[in-house]
Amino acid sequence: MRKHSQDKPHSCSECQKSFSTLAALKLHMAVHREEKPFLCSECPKSFSTLAALKLHMAVHREEKPYLCSECPKRFVSKNVLKVHLMRHSKQRPFGCSQCDKSFLCLSLLKNHEKDHSGKGPSRLYSCFECKKSFNQAGELKSHMKIHTGEFSCSECKKSFPHASRLKIHMRIHTGEKPYACSECNYSCSQAPHLKTHMSVVHAKEKPHCCSECSKTFSLLGSLKAHMATHTGEKPYLCSKCPKSFAQSSSLKHHMKVHSRE
Repeated sequence: MRKHSQDKPHSCSECQKSFSTLAALKLHMAVHREEKPFLCSECPKSFSTLAALKLHMAVHREEKPYLCSECPKRFVSKNVLKVHLMRHSKQRPFGCSQCDKSFLCLSLLKNHEKDHSGKGPSRLYSCFECKKSFNQAGELKSHMKIHTGEFSCSECKKSFPHASRLKIHMRIHTGEKPYACSECNYSCSQAPHLKTHMSVVHAKEKPHCCSECSKTFSLLGSLKAHMATHTGEKPYLCSKCPKSFAQSSSLKHHMKVHSRE
């Protein structure tokens, strides 16, 4: 018994990591064999460990408690947030010894190094519809739902590749709006819509500043739309007449003219 021992006598022959039990080492070795037996029930992704799958499922439950200090994005874990923050700082701490490429995390570097060694994974399972290929049969099976439309709406017959997408779509028919604003009586069917509402209506901070007139915005998308007033760009074209507009909302308002014709 090693109740208090910190010894980790079981070492991985591939990466020199060590573990306190043989079972933990065997589970870790699945990473190097590229086995991913734990399949997500909501999307085609699969994972080498149950812990990784559980962490991934938080994405579908829309649990993202870790907020980026540089942008509005949220993440399911501290580690994912840490990697994301490197994008803002432009850090690439893991450099390839064979070429000048560098990467945000060690796993990306290891995958890249396989290209130099010729040991990259073979993708054995090919889709006969779009020629995409996959490492595992489970990934191909999940992918095929995109083509078969396995998840179909009983109201309008629209099909979806994943059950989670169908669930969100059904709210159009049921009128369900599970995401309620804590500041007012607004509610909506999707979490991103609530996030946008909170940023636009209730957020006091407006971190996105226009370089031309110093006007500030709570959303980067709003700043981009505003910049069109300075650049003169009008990317939103009317399909009924030659007019064009700087913002999509202006185009929608203009289309009402044609609807009355």
